[in-house]
Amino acid sequence: MLDRQKSKLNMYVLTRDFLLASSRITDKWAVFAQLFTSFTAYITEIFSIAELQDEDHTGITQSKNQLRASLMDLMQVISEKCSAYALVNDKNEFLSLVKFYKSDLLKLGDVDLISKARSLYDNVMP
Repeated sequence: MLDRQKSKLNMYVLTRDFLLASSRITDKWAVFAQLFTSFTAYITEIFSIAELQDEDHTGITQSKNQLRASLMDLMQVISEKCSAYALVNDKNEFLSLVKFYKSDLLKLGDVDLISKARSLYDNVMP
């Protein structure tokens, strides 16, 4: 749950608590009881969904992390093969363009990793 969403939920809870404290006034309105029951159920549902989200680490984040790991693995394999080619053929300039370590890739942010992958592709492809 994002900070903005938590703030909004806290506002809902404060509103609910305020309305519970004002029940002496609101009990006079027949329609209000039904609306307040729906509102309370809505807050309870949000809390249950928030708990599930905290426990469940699937979805976009997990998919992104898996794709990121796959990209890094593929880049590392290509880098190793191209580095071996550059060493055998004494191509130091090419070696400087394609040689890197997985630890270097792990430090990169998403945008930088994609940029590095594009750079590797551009340098390797004729």
